[in-house]
Amino acid sequence: MPNYVVDSWQGIFAPAKMPPEILRKINRDVAKALAEPTLIEKFARNAYRVESSSIDELAKFLEEDIEKWQVVIKTNGIKID
Repeated sequence: MPNYVVDSWQGIFAPAKMPPEILRKINRDVAKALAEPTLIEKFARNAYRVESSSIDELAKFLEEDIEKWQVVIKTNGIKID
């Protein structure tokens, strides 16, 4: 498919009713861990690029990714068997 780049990504999700202060703490702690040079090196050895984001940035990214793939699915008539 022309003009499509497919990347693999990972995210950490929590139950919808989790208190915001706990979500923010988890986000800060994960971002801190992902900034550790040793961890970045280990991921890089396996061709992974480490990026951290805010809760809002991940939500926006997820929304955009879903929209992108909905177009691909509809345009190509993809169906679940």
